[in-house]
Amino acid sequence: KTLLMMIVIPLVLYPLMFVLSMYFASSMITESTTHTYMIGYENFTDADKEIEILSEKASEKGYDFVFMSISDDVTSFENYEDALKRGFIDAYITEGTAEGKQFFEIHYKSSDNTSSNVASMIADVFKGYQEYVREEKVTDLGQDPEDILYSVQYGFTDISTNEETVGNLFGYIVPFLLIASVLMGAMYPAIDLTAGEKERGTLETLLTLPVKNLELIFSKFLATTTIATASAFLNVLSMGIVGVYFYSSMASTGSIAAGGFSFASYIPSVLITLVCA
Repeated sequence: KTLLMMIVIPLVLYPLMFVLSMYFASSMITESTTHTYMIGYENFTDADKEIEILSEKASEKGYDFVFMSISDDVTSFENYEDALKRGFIDAYITEGTAEGKQFFEIHYKSSDNTSSNVASMIADVFKGYQEYVREEKVTDLGQDPEDILYSVQYGFTDISTNEETVGNLFGYIVPFLLIASVLMGAMYPAIDLTAGEKERGTLETLLTLPVKNLELIFSKFLATTTIATASAFLNVLSMGIVGVYFYSSMASTGSIAAGGFSFASYIPSVLITLVCA
């Protein structure tokens, strides 16, 4: 049990869990943007134009939406609500007015994860539609949308180095991981050095030796501490390997700038954290 907690879990299970978590999260994100979603629409003022714009904005976001009219595509259902309840469509949109303004209402099922995600996607698409309508109205007034709507621009400049950016991320993870690994690494040796010896019948023999009680307790404490520290070190090593893998993946996708990166710069901070843990 001690060897299992020291070697298998730190070196195999933890990295495997992190890699699988990243893989499944990436798969879910990819699947959500490549899946085709069925969207119904009703009472649109200018259906052809509005559907064209919404489809264009959805494509810009990477969403694959298919808009359908109940009169043409949902003939086997009484209405859109029936079609949504029975899973034929993922959501539907109705158009009306609110306070004299054009108002679109998104109907979805919060109990259905797909429908709930689609509702968020549709809301995201409508943000682009709002921008389009604003720009069109400003243009109709003979004004330049860039001057009227975007007269003030702003941007961000990150002066953090690659090491600081990744170090900030792992600064949240490593301390908690070390505390958990120290506790788990110490648990089984502590049990084995007390209840285990009693169970095996070696504790009585140990007590007959010319060793003071303080020496006996301190030696068991040192043994437990040594094993716990070794377990924590193995956790840091395995997480370092996972960190290299994460960094390589982020650099390949452009999420973080590659080049000029040194993992050796983390050694002092990791050692200090290890000693504190």
